[in-house]
Amino acid sequence: MNLIRTIALGAVCFNGIATAQKVVSQYDRATDFSKFKTYKWMIIQATTAPNQITAQNIVGLVNTALGEKGLLQSEGNTDLLVGFQTSVDQQRQINGFNNGSPRMGGMGQATTSIIEVGTLVVDMYDPGQKQLVWRSSATKTLTRGGNPEKNYERLEKAVDKLLKDFPPKK
Repeated sequence: MNLIRTIALGAVCFNGIATAQKVVSQYDRATDFSKFKTYKWMIIQATTAPNQITAQNIVGLVNTALGEKGLLQSEGNTDLLVGFQTSVDQQRQINGFNNGSPRMGGMGQATTSIIEVGTLVVDMYDPGQKQLVWRSSATKTLTRGGNPEKNYERLEKAVDKLLKDFPPKK
């Protein structure tokens, strides 16, 4: 009987660990993040949001978090470019900064990575240096279907965690 209780308790404990969001952030340590005062959104090519409402929620939550950190959203020349990537249906390869459009000054640097199902990735680029300076990803964030309120709460928590350490402390 004790063995059954121990196994059941262990399964409950490990189940909680398995469902927790995992957040990983990386940044360019040579970048002076204090210089970033304004940002604008960019579309990372070859990616699609799970749906329009989820995309709007992601942008709104990130805008709020960046505003609380003192950054202003602008449409003109900015110090920082922000984009997001998601994976909801299946594991897939995501292209990073592959925006060679004329309005972006013809920048065409690209990075690739594999992200897990349910992952949200927020990327930030220095347009002057034409390179990625911040990347943060949260797993177990996005799901198809389910309770919309729970999905939004999970998204809120993920964005808070994704940008908790932005800008990085020196």
